[in-house]
Amino acid sequence: MILQPIFPPNTWNVQDTTLYGSHRTNNPTEGWNNRFAQLVGQKHPTICKLIRKIKNEVAADLGKLALNDVGEPFNKRKKLGLTQTTEKRLKELCTRIQNDEINIEGFLKAIAHNIRKRCND
Repeated sequence: MILQPIFPPNTWNVQDTTLYGSHRTNNPTEGWNNRFAQLVGQKHPTICKLIRKIKNEVAADLGKLALNDVGEPFNKRKKLGLTQTTEKRLKELCTRIQNDEINIEGFLKAIAHNIRKRCND
């Protein structure tokens, strides 16, 4: 008896996300949460302090948008060399399987090698 998955593949499949260079995890959101927690400086701030910190955050974002409007490039944090290499490899593998250049067995083996390489470093 084959059980139907709780979530359909389009919910958890990250192939399109990888192909388009998007994030496969929620790390950017977690990074913002951590940064904001440090900005607030305490777990249970008063409502006044929280509002003041949110206003500071909005002002900083408006400043970044203003700089963007005048052509200032957004200085995004650079990915580390190994992460960038892994991203390129995964994107290439997803492109190959989508174009039928490799079969599913070759694709899975290549993905496994990338995972093993990351774990051994």
